[in-house]
Amino acid sequence: MTETTETSRLKMPLRRYHRALFVTALLASIPALLVLFVWIFNRVFLLEGYAFCLLWLILWWGQVVSLKRGSRSGFLLSFSIAVVMWTGLFFQTVRRILFMVEHGGMERSDGYGSPLAFLLGFVTEQLLFLPLTVVVIFGIQAGRHLRQVSQADPER
Repeated sequence: MTETTETSRLKMPLRRYHRALFVTALLASIPALLVLFVWIFNRVFLLEGYAFCLLWLILWWGQVVSLKRGSRSGFLLSFSIAVVMWTGLFFQTVRRILFMVEHGGMERSDGYGSPLAFLLGFVTEQLLFLPLTVVVIFGIQAGRHLRQVSQADPER
């Protein structure tokens, strides 16, 4: 194998992780930008809402930028944030599935609750949970790759 082919093969897990994170950041940015646009267009002034949307965008795109720098600490920062977000969505998904199993559907037996609201919430969460799952899987592969590279080359 030539050196450039070997180098590109070694960087493949990090490239896949970066691409998956970039696509997930795009998907996560759409609702925040939509909410910001609607609030600005309708002249709604909710400082907490603006702060939350901007923090959401900074958090996602901060991961992409820190990863783009190519340092090991940038990868660790972006991966740890992705794992924290994934963990919260994982537990929410498990809670919703357990609710459906326990109650036999999307509303309680006494009729309290809206199945449509339950379904919309579940689908919305899955729109972020599924791509984030791919990010975490690729991040685990990239982490293994970085560990193997650092063991082979102690200077890195």
